[in-house]
Amino acid sequence: MYFHGWGNGQFENKGGDTNPTRDLNFSQIAQQIAASARPLIGILPQLTSDPKHSGGGMPDHNGSNIDAPLLIREVFEKLHTDQLLAKDQQPGRLIFAGHSAGGRTAMDEARDPSNQTTAGLFLFDGHIVDAKAVSAKPITTLLEKKLTEEQKILAKLPADKQKEWLSTNGFVFQMSGEGGTYGTPALEVQRYLSQYFSNTQKTAGVHPTAIPLWKANYSAQKVFARHHETVISSGQQPEKGNISYIPGTGNLEKSISALHPPKS
Repeated sequence: MYFHGWGNGQFENKGGDTNPTRDLNFSQIAQQIAASARPLIGILPQLTSDPKHSGGGMPDHNGSNIDAPLLIREVFEKLHTDQLLAKDQQPGRLIFAGHSAGGRTAMDEARDPSNQTTAGLFLFDGHIVDAKAVSAKPITTLLEKKLTEEQKILAKLPADKQKEWLSTNGFVFQMSGEGGTYGTPALEVQRYLSQYFSNTQKTAGVHPTAIPLWKANYSAQKVFARHHETVISSGQQPEKGNISYIPGTGNLEKSISALHPPKS
C-alpha cells in the first residue's frame, strides 16, 4: 500500500504538480511493481490533493484516517467479483510505503497492531514532520521497537533456525533519502542502524552467522535525486511522465527486491 505525499496522486491535479498522473507516469509505481516480478497487488489510495494523510497543511499530523484492513478487504472483494483473482486468493503479507509526508501514514500503519501481517516499510523521503523540519526520530523509534522484538525472538531460537526465521518472518525496512535537506534523516537512520548492529548488548543471543542477514533486512541510503524523484531515481527522471520504465532502475523496485520470497 503506497501513500503519495502533498499534491495530486493519480486522478487529481490541484496541488500544483504539472503531471496529473504522478503515481503512474512520474513515480511509475505500477511499472515498478510489475518489473519486480513478485506476486504483489499494489493499492494506491488517492484521496485528494490536500489529504490528511499527507499533512497538507492540516494542524493535526498525528495518525491517519486510513483503515488499511477495511480498504484491503474491499479491494480483494472487488477483484474476486470481477474474477481477476480466484476466491481462494486472499491477502498475505502487508508492505506499507510512503513518499514525503505520506510516510507518516505508512509508519502509522506499520506500527498499528491491527495490521498483524505487516512485513515491511519503505520510505522515500517519507519522514517529513512539516514543510520546514525533518526528523529521523519517528523512524528510529519505530525501528528500535521492531529490532528489540526480533532480538527477543531470535535469542530463543537455535542458531541454525535464526537465519530461517529471518528469511521468512523478518521485518524489511528500506529507506531512500534525497541528496539535499531531506536526505539528512536517511543518514541519521543509517548511523543508527550501524550503531545498533555494532552493539553486542542489542544483538545478544543472535548468532554471528545470522547477523548479516538481519542487517540486510534494514537499509537506509542517500540517493542523489530531487525530492519528488526519490521513488524512481537512479538516473531516470521522467519530468513529464509517459516514458517507458527501465527495469532495475527504480528505488521502489529495488526495495521490493529486498523482500523475502513468500513461502511456497
